[in-house]
Amino acid sequence: MHPIQPELVGQNLYDLRDTYGNFVIRDLLKLAEEGGGFYRYVWRKPSKGGLEDKLSYVVQIPKVNWMLGTGLYIDDIAKEVAATRDKVTANIRNTFVTVVIILAGTVVIIALLGLALMCMLLSWRIPGCGKWLTAMCSHR
Repeated sequence: MHPIQPELVGQNLYDLRDTYGNFVIRDLLKLAEEGGGFYRYVWRKPSKGGLEDKLSYVVQIPKVNWMLGTGLYIDDIAKEVAATRDKVTANIRNTFVTVVIILAGTVVIIALLGLALMCMLLSWRIPGCGKWLTAMCSHR
């Protein structure tokens, strides 16, 4: 357990309140007795040394009358969500560019095939169109 203040180590924290005035330990115990659940409160974050919002989940262990809980700091969750959002945005952008390139290439191929088909059809009616098509296809 990471107390809000280091000098509280080994102390009874039953009446400890967070910055919102919530009795953290009391509320967690009550929630565990009611079958468990999520609880949000302010707690000291050891890696920062300051207070941070925390989301915990608690359950009661039957027969020994203990509470078991785990928690995550909201700022850590927000960082992970932002990193995931950035990755998803980059993937969407890359997919969009790929689709546009494939679509543009497909349009060019269809246009060239259409032009070739038109010339083939017209070559039967317009003299010299076949030569023009051959010249266009062989020109680099």
